[in-house]
Amino acid sequence: MSPSADQDRASVSVEKQASETQLENAVPVHDVVDAPPMLTPEQEKRLWRKVDLRLMPILSLMYLLSFMDRGNIGNAKLDGLTTQLHLTGNKYNIALTMFFIPYCLFECPANLVLKVFRPSR
Repeated sequence: MSPSADQDRASVSVEKQASETQLENAVPVHDVVDAPPMLTPEQEKRLWRKVDLRLMPILSLMYLLSFMDRGNIGNAKLDGLTTQLHLTGNKYNIALTMFFIPYCLFECPANLVLKVFRPSR
């Protein structure tokens, strides 16, 4: 073997030992980051129950109102909307499209604005 090959092996061995020493002396990540306090299973169960009791009724009501709002245009058609407004052919489909496009576009921004301002405003 050549002397340069022995030197290469020796330098690789020294680098390997240095990296192993660094790993041994390294601080674990969980010690560096401020972790939230751990909850007992009973506390976690109570927390999820509280979240469920506060959020689920509101979310269910919002879903119901959203479903009723989107369903009303279909009920209006069955109740005579097309004959009263003389919507023939594609006119009803165009009116429906003109309703749903802004509805879809402004639904999320309206909810974000509600976070800033109270719903009563």
